Amino acid sequence: MTSSARTPSDDGGDRPWQSYHTAYTNAKAGMEGVDKEKVQRVIYEMSKGSKYFENEQKKEAITKLKIEHLRAQCAKLTDNDISHFQKVAEKKIIELEASRDLSKIWLHTDMDAFYAAVETLENPSLKGKPLAVGSMSMIATASYEARKFGVRAAMPGFIGCKLCPDLVFVRPNFERYTHYSELARKVFQRYDPNFFATSLDEAYLDITEVCIERGITGEEVASELRGAVHQETGLTCSAGVAPNRMIAKVCSDINKPNGQFILPNDRNAVTTFVSTLPIRKIGGIGKVTEQMLHQVLGISTCQEMLQKAAFLCALFSEGSTGLYINYTFKLFYSAPSVPK
Repeated sequence: MTSSARTPSDDGGDRPWQSYHTAYTNAKAGMEGVDKEKVQRVIYEMSKGSKYFENEQKKEAITKLKIEHLRAQCAKLTDNDISHFQKVAEKKIIELEASRDLSKIWLHTDMDAFYAAVETLENPSLKGKPLAVGSMSMIATASYEARKFGVRAAMPGFIGCKLCPDLVFVRPNFERYTHYSELARKVFQRYDPNFFATSLDEAYLDITEVCIERGITGEEVASELRGAVHQETGLTCSAGVAPNRMIAKVCSDINKPNGQFILPNDRNAVTTFVSTLPIRKIGGIGKVTEQMLHQVLGISTCQEMLQKAAFLCALFSEGSTGLYINYTFKLFYSAPSVPK
């Protein structure tokens, strides 16, 4: 087990920002080389004393209590308890193995820094500049040039300016974004008339039939689709191809921007790929669940989720967090995707 959790106010050292966890400090595509400690420090210093900061402290204190409660529950588990829940976990795994489906080919597409890319397309003078679509109150999208400084969506604009003094702001224009989204969707319809979009810039396509009918691979479809989107819109998108929707979404983020990643419909390929994924890649697992799993059970990867499945079944219900754990099993076993 790891050491006790700390709230922001618990750290009396020289670097209190290191224990200040906010959504703003989590990396997005294009932020791989960012000085994370600098970003945390700036966010901490500019948030301290605000209502937001106080609210984060309260939430962190609640999380700490949850962690302590789970640790106490874990300490009470007997060998017989663990043996029982190991059987429960094994039964779940056997059921999911039986439902493994490698017959489908799913593609997830995600437009690259969509709002910022549209604004740059409409106003070429913005090209190459660190751009934020939003206001001083909140940033909706940051360009890849801005992300290099740690600026990202869901961050207050005034913090973005502190991280990147040359940050350029553009007010959102959703009528414009909807127009470009519709252009991209016309391309998606060529490959899956029943595709479904989760936002203006993301969509899932079942490309199984088009691959069979045309005798082409998922990789070829992804390349062709991305090229067609660029031709029709002037914008780039990234794509992920995999046996189910959840994995395809993870794959689409790997080679961003303007790239693609293909996971073969092969059992070993899927399990190897999923085993190394950080648990934060699992849909629905946020910073609180991530903290709890790591600090109570030492879990950081999907592989560790399976290895400690007995403890997960013992400590979490089928609802809430238990649902996210079930998603992990589905990732591993390529079980049918979550219904639309």
